[in-house]
Amino acid sequence: MNKHFYTGLILILIAPFVSCDTEKVVQKKVKVARVGGVYLYQEDLIKDIQSGLSKEDSLLFIDQLISNWIEEQIVLQKAEEVLHQEAKDVKDRLDNYRKSLIIYAYEQKFIKERLDTAVSSIEVEEYYTAHKDDFLLKDYIVKALYLKISKGTPDVEKAQLHFKLEQETDVNEMRYYADLYAVQFHYDPEQWLFFEDVLKVIPLEGVNIESFLRKKKKTMFEDENFIYFINITDFTLKDAISPLSFEKEKIKTILLNLRTIDLRNKLREDLSNDAIKAQQVETY
Repeated sequence: MNKHFYTGLILILIAPFVSCDTEKVVQKKVKVARVGGVYLYQEDLIKDIQSGLSKEDSLLFIDQLISNWIEEQIVLQKAEEVLHQEAKDVKDRLDNYRKSLIIYAYEQKFIKERLDTAVSSIEVEEYYTAHKDDFLLKDYIVKALYLKISKGTPDVEKAQLHFKLEQETDVNEMRYYADLYAVQFHYDPEQWLFFEDVLKVIPLEGVNIESFLRKKKKTMFEDENFIYFINITDFTLKDAISPLSFEKEKIKTILLNLRTIDLRNKLREDLSNDAIKAQQVETY
């Protein structure tokens, strides 16, 4: 390319960006560079030029853009020549991926505008009743109080007295004690926990788990560094049907996914019917 033409072209390109005039610049389809049968046009460069640059910085920036484009095209065209079939396969995959992204974005917008996210307790219960066999437990779950304190913690006898929850005041007494001294403490009478997660905090060893749970054991033990308290208030054994309260959030997610699928199917069906009615579809 002629050096004077090249410099002049760059000056034309940067004019809108170094000028204080904010009027819209009318752009013509001006060729800037060519590699093989592929051209780089002025309009392709303008959209990448940063505003607010000085004249000198703009010249350097545009020069680098053009150099990068030329280098990329040289390598790309050589790769397509050498890897003709592979390049075609890549293009096909990219085309398919682009189609999938556009369709997905449209469907998500359609679904977001129409999806009812409110799931009633009745719907949850009905689904649970109809699909109980889908909710078999793969591990033991429990409702429990547990407490872990360091050895040497004061007033351990208070924890011993209250952790069995035999009196109405015991829960508050345990919470107060835990606030003062607990390394870890848990008690939520409504929350189910996987027993294996409890064992990560309360390291029971040498016990038959099923027997321990069936007896709803309330026990205290210690090791070299800590004292542990655990009170099993409820349990469900492995391979039994999971309680509804444990599966409630999972079922809500399932129901919302089913609604999403229904909306997507309805969208596709309606679009197909509309296209057929408008005689936009023909098969040969």
